[in-house]
Amino acid sequence: MTKGQSNVSHETWVEYSKLLNASLRELEEASGAHRAVVKKAKAAGVNPNAILAALRAKRKEETVIAQELRDYVRALHVNRVTISANDVYGGWETPAPTPEDDAYDAEQRGYQAGTGNGLREDNPFAAGSEQHAEWDRGWRKGQEALAKQLGDNAKAANPSRKRPERPPENKPQPAVGRKTGRAGKTPKGAVDEGVTWDEAPPVVN
Repeated sequence: MTKGQSNVSHETWVEYSKLLNASLRELEEASGAHRAVVKKAKAAGVNPNAILAALRAKRKEETVIAQELRDYVRALHVNRVTISANDVYGGWETPAPTPEDDAYDAEQRGYQAGTGNGLREDNPFAAGSEQHAEWDRGWRKGQEALAKQLGDNAKAANPSRKRPERPPENKPQPAVGRKTGRAGKTPKGAVDEGVTWDEAPPVVN
């Protein structure tokens, strides 16, 4: 085989050309729908960038969000941008959440757990409640989305999977490397995912 040639068949090129074209069309359609919602939000007087930033932040622990906000405000003060609590808080009404609000929130939390490959048994709501059902529905949707993201070799969480039993306290266990299962070793290139604050919300035109 000469330089620049490939042993991949013509049929394979055609197959993936069709698959990529289909996924590109889906992406463009979804992007267009997203832009339409952003425009409607702006027309209604809502800041879509703030909402998008809040939705991303919601994936983190509340204590982490609070610390990042404190750091952000402190950085503003260091750069002589003075903002008081009265400038930030208040000026809006927050009515008590409705059952529909609770159901929506439960579904969103379940989806987040599903895409994070969390356990189905971690459903925090009482069995038999609407929120429990909505969380579970979101979890299943999240698992489906995760499988699509990872591709054909994806392995979603087993719904019957149980948490591993804790080892006896008097028997020390070797450290297990991330993603490998080998004691004391971390695979090359694997980096712990730290929590970072988005430098700025996305610019939406």
